[in-house]
Amino acid sequence: MNSNSNHNRNYNNGCSCCAEQKKLKRYIDLVSFAALDCAMFLDTHPESKEALEYFEYYKNARKQAIKEYSSRFSPLNLDTVPKDTEFWAWANKPWPWEMEG
Repeated sequence: MNSNSNHNRNYNNGCSCCAEQKKLKRYIDLVSFAALDCAMFLDTHPESKEALEYFEYYKNARKQAIKEYSSRFSPLNLDTVPKDTEFWAWANKPWPWEMEG
């Protein structure tokens, strides 16, 4: 791979698709934080039915958002890499930190 390959990628800066991608990634970050925060609370309050419901809600919201992101843009983790892919394509997309800004 050529050292300039990152500079030659087409990120389509400013397109509405990129804005939607950033918005969905931000949502995933938010619901992930909420689920993890709740999981830590449940470590010290395992009998809290309200916290367990909250955790389930945000865990499911995260799962759905990751599924949507992966189908529309690119896989976010190994669980969302398509089975029927012909090649290892996720390295060809911008990484999440390359889209920040």
